[in-house]
Amino acid sequence: MGLLPRNEFKQRFGITVAFLATHSGLTRWQEFHSNMAEELGAGETFSEHNNKAVDEVWYKRAVDQHFIREESFVYSVPFDAGETGAETMVTASHAIFHTEGGKSAPAAVVGFQFQHTALLKLFRNITGNGCLMDDKDCYVLDNNGFIIISPSRHETGMFFGEVNGAIMHRLVEENVFKKVTVYDYQAVCFVPDGENNCSSKFFSPIIHALRLFKWLLTTVLWYIVQYSYVAAEFFEPLIDENMTDYFINLNKNNEWVKYVTLQRTKLKSCDMQRDLYTLYNEKDNVVYNMTAHGCERPFVVLPIPASNLILLVIDQICPRDATHILTVNPIDINYQLDANQTLQCYKRDHEFTRIRPTSCISKHVNESFIELCGSASSILVNIFVIILNLLLYAFL
Repeated sequence: MGLLPRNEFKQRFGITVAFLATHSGLTRWQEFHSNMAEELGAGETFSEHNNKAVDEVWYKRAVDQHFIREESFVYSVPFDAGETGAETMVTASHAIFHTEGGKSAPAAVVGFQFQHTALLKLFRNITGNGCLMDDKDCYVLDNNGFIIISPSRHETGMFFGEVNGAIMHRLVEENVFKKVTVYDYQAVCFVPDGENNCSSKFFSPIIHALRLFKWLLTTVLWYIVQYSYVAAEFFEPLIDENMTDYFINLNKNNEWVKYVTLQRTKLKSCDMQRDLYTLYNEKDNVVYNMTAHGCERPFVVLPIPASNLILLVIDQICPRDATHILTVNPIDINYQLDANQTLQCYKRDHEFTRIRPTSCISKHVNESFIELCGSASSILVNIFVIILNLLLYAFL
C-alpha cells in the first residue's frame, strides 16, 4: 500500500499538529490547517499549552507505556471532552528509547493530535453495523478506564465506572482492570456548615453582647448599602452624560461592597483516598478470548493492537444496575475518632503503614576522599574577645 498524499492524509485522519519533545523541552511541532488563511493567521496554540515537555501527561504516559508494549501509542482525550461543545482533540504519543550497553533511557516522545470526529468515523467504518444495533453498546476505553469513544457524545472523557459501574466491577473481577488505592495524607477538606461536636457553648453575658454588636454592625451596613443605591437612583436624572467624575467616584465608593458580600470558605487538614484503575500487563490475558454468555456475562472485551485501548461491547438487553457506581474522585477517610480527639492526636497515637526503603544506604564509596569540609559546626576560643573582657574588667 502506497503512502497517501499529504492533503488527503490530513483530511482523512483530521491531523491538526505533529510534535516532538525531549528533555530540553518541546523541540519541534508543526500545525496543520485546512486552508492558507488559517495557516497564516493561526497562533502557536499547541506550543503555548504544551510547553512543559517531560512534565506533560502525554510525555509521562508514553514513557510508562513503553515498558508495557514498546510499539504502542497512548491515546487520550480531556476529561471534560463531553461537556464542551467545541471539537474534541485526541492526543497520541509514543516514546523513543535509546539503548546503549544494555541500558535504555527515554530520549524523546513523538506524537500528534487529531480530531475526535475523525477517530469516530474511522471506528464506525471498521466496526460496520455491529455497533449500530440498538441492543449493543460499543465503548473504547483507555488503560485507566476512561472513555475514548462512546455511543453518547457527552460520555467522552468520563470514567467508565460512573457510566456503568456494574460492568466495570465485573472487569475488575475478571482481571481486565486492577484497582489501585492511593492515599493522600496531606489533603485539604472543606468544613461543612453546621458541623456539630460533643462540646457545648458557654453562654455568658459576653456572648449576648457580641451578638448584639454583630446585629448592630450588620444593620448599619445594610442601611449604608440601601442608601447608596437609593441615592444613585435619585441623582441619576440630574446628572449630565459628560460628568464622568461622578460615575468614576461612584464605582470606587461601591468597591467595598464586594468585601462585605464575600463568601469565605473554611478549610481543614484531612486524609483522602481514591481508587484508580489500570489494565493488567499480561499480553495474553485469557479474558480476551472469552465470549458473551447471556446475562451472566453480557459483554465482550478485546485489546486494540499497538495502543493502550480496549474495545468493550455490552449487550443492552440484560438489566442494568444503575445504582452501582464506581468513581475515581477522592473521598475523605472517616476515622473512628473519640469524643474529644482530633485527627492530629489520632495520627500520633496510631502508626500508619509505611513502605520501608528497599536497601540501607549509610555511606558512599567516595565519601572518604572528600576534602571540601567546612568548619561551621566547630567550636573555637576567641582570644581577642577574652583579652578585651579582661581589660574592661581591670580598668572599669
